[in-house]
Amino acid sequence: MKKIELILFFIGIFSEISSSQNVRPLPKPLINIHCGQKSFVRHVNLVPNTRPNQNIPATCTYRIHAISGFICQMRLDFQEFSLLPPEPTPFPRCISESMTVGNVTLCGVNNGQHIYVPINPLRGERFLDVTINTQQQLNNFNPRSTWKISVHQFECPLGQARKGNAAVQAPQRQAKLGLFSDWVAPLGCLQYFNQPNGTVESFNLNNGVGPYIGDMNYAICFRRLRENTSIRFIPMIFRLGYAFTTANNTGYDDACYSVTPTIGRAEDFIFIPNAIADGSTTLPAVRASRFCGESVLSQTITSSPPGGPFMIYFNSDQLYEVPDKEEIGFRFQYEIA
Repeated sequence: MKKIELILFFIGIFSEISSSQNVRPLPKPLINIHCGQKSFVRHVNLVPNTRPNQNIPATCTYRIHAISGFICQMRLDFQEFSLLPPEPTPFPRCISESMTVGNVTLCGVNNGQHIYVPINPLRGERFLDVTINTQQQLNNFNPRSTWKISVHQFECPLGQARKGNAAVQAPQRQAKLGLFSDWVAPLGCLQYFNQPNGTVESFNLNNGVGPYIGDMNYAICFRRLRENTSIRFIPMIFRLGYAFTTANNTGYDDACYSVTPTIGRAEDFIFIPNAIADGSTTLPAVRASRFCGESVLSQTITSSPPGGPFMIYFNSDQLYEVPDKEEIGFRFQYEIA
């Protein structure tokens, strides 16, 4: 009987936290590891070697071990992230310097950004390797490339348990989940924002310098409570590649993604489901889902999907058309209502 009460108690804590606007902040990691080292703790910082006169190797790898079989995600917060930018030919790619974890490769300036990486220890995925490649060995007297990456590990909710998870460990697992449940991203999200308002931007935006990395397709998700019905985006920076524009179509839907696949046609866009773009003094409100070019500058985009988490998608192709069509990226302020 006591065991059942304990389980219900922890489930109650989880439900209370999940339905609240308040999100418990993540703790700051107290442990730093350096190139070639391993971690066996929930929260850790990945930093270059900082000892005097000690070089940073051209390839720096960190191994992060899952602390239990129930860990389902690791979140990487880029406290500092400055590598060489993507090289533009034939399209922006991370060639000279890069960070790779799982199937994600990033470069350029990404301070304040984050990503989520799934992991399943019960299927043999017991650790993640984070590999940073730099163009040459670095030292304290030549800190051109810098990074400080905080890694956090999260357990799965009970409803998302993997096959083989033991129910006997549910109370302890649920207690840990209750502390960090609001940080667990929906499945398939590369980024997850759990605050009711904030800023979201493309990788390597670099205060409007860009360019964004090509050949990417990923989901950005936002925490949605039961009472939330819509999310609003206010563009601060928005400049993506596009195929064409007309007086009646300044960069949405067909201008961004053709119904018929066409070789050499630009297909960079933000996908915002059930969206209405409004606020322009020269154009009427537009119902659309894909946006490209500079179509939404000076406008507000409101998305009202019927259910599920709020999600948007970013797609970049393998083309790079400059200087005619600069591929800078995007920055939105968002508000959830």
